[in-house]
Amino acid sequence: MVAFAGKPDAERRGRSTPSDPLFDALGYGCHGKPATYTGGGPACETVYYLDARSGELELFYTADRRFSSPSGVHVGTTTSIAEALMHRLVIGGCFDGLTVSTTSGFLVMWFEGGKDRIHHHPYYLYPVGGHVAFIVVHSNRLNPAVLDCIDS
Repeated sequence: MVAFAGKPDAERRGRSTPSDPLFDALGYGCHGKPATYTGGGPACETVYYLDARSGELELFYTADRRFSSPSGVHVGTTTSIAEALMHRLVIGGCFDGLTVSTTSGFLVMWFEGGKDRIHHHPYYLYPVGGHVAFIVVHSNRLNPAVLDCIDS
């Protein structure tokens, strides 16, 4: 990972809870903070979570607008534009988001700043307004268990 992203601003080895697997978190854009908070949640703009045993990527988190989905959605993209680019609706629940799954992992775009509305038939929540707050790419096999609603 360091060969790709360069030397991290911060690094932390940890686990979310005593029963969770150990991870190595490499943080970029940390502004003097550690790579993660005590419970393992990301404290930097971009954090790569690696399985401490194998070195494999478990989770990629970014709030940096330089990264984007294959369809061009990036941090800061408005909800309506993201829906148009992804050809799907942002759905509310534990979080307002879009998820794209593959056989090896999944991509999550987390939205904030909108106001949830209720659609009644069929019933679901959807946000009006808002924007992409952060993007996560998550392995289907490995889980650092650091982001509630996404990897729990």
